[in-house]
Amino acid sequence: MDPVRVLIVEDDPRISEIHRRFTEKVEGFQVVGVANTLPEAGELIAVLQPDLVLLDIYFPSGSGIEL
Repeated sequence: MDPVRVLIVEDDPRISEIHRRFTEKVEGFQVVGVANTLPEAGELIAVLQPDLVLLDIYFPSGSGIEL
């Protein structure tokens, strides 16, 4: 079975690193990218087409829900 391809979207680099490390330890999941801004997240979603997005809700530039 192919791994679940995960994109992490979090504005705090320390938190995104924690999410990345934890996710990489879970069997069957693969982190394919990390975005620290909403515009970057939109681009990475379009390019990488992840299976799962771990998404923060609060960003300085807007809401993760609106993404």
